[in-house]
Amino acid sequence: MTTKVDVKELVRKAGDVKKIFVITEDQLVKILKNIRHATFATITAVTIPKMNKTGNPYYDGVTKAFTVRKVAEVNLITGYDYELKVKNALLAAGQNPDEFIVGERAWGEVIGWGLVSHHDKLYFRTLPRFVLSSKFVDLQGNDLPWEDVNAWCVKRSVSQKQVDAGLDEVETVNPCDYTVSNIVSIRINGKRYTIKR
Repeated sequence: MTTKVDVKELVRKAGDVKKIFVITEDQLVKILKNIRHATFATITAVTIPKMNKTGNPYYDGVTKAFTVRKVAEVNLITGYDYELKVKNALLAAGQNPDEFIVGERAWGEVIGWGLVSHHDKLYFRTLPRFVLSSKFVDLQGNDLPWEDVNAWCVKRSVSQKQVDAGLDEVETVNPCDYTVSNIVSIRINGKRYTIKR
């Protein structure tokens, strides 16, 4: 008799056996600054989701703040070359990679393969591969119904330049930069870290 094995779950459990290092945010920044090439990582981040305000039950009009957080564990690539990724996607889609001309970054200054600086904040420069887990919680950490909260979230847009060059929306390369202060844990270069704040 053959038993179906959940490979992702086995990998996660194996990772749980490794020692977890507790580091400060400054130490995390140093690790991210030392990225010199494309590197796989998995992070857990707690973020304020981008949401519509008008009529939103998760937006407090008095304090002008959202009352919901998104907790996500994401497997990603950092230290990547954006232009090369897009051109490779165009080649894979049977399109001419020369149709895509990369422009200036819309915001921030890349200060290393894994970091962006913008208005005195640091961002972890990533290209998400897949989401391992994701949920919405209230300010006390209680789970909220996914469908209810997600209905108020602003949908991510895709790069019109990539679409114009011949990629359909599913094929586009969609970077996502995480505020470093929102990262609560990271697995990178064979090590696991929890960030102490």
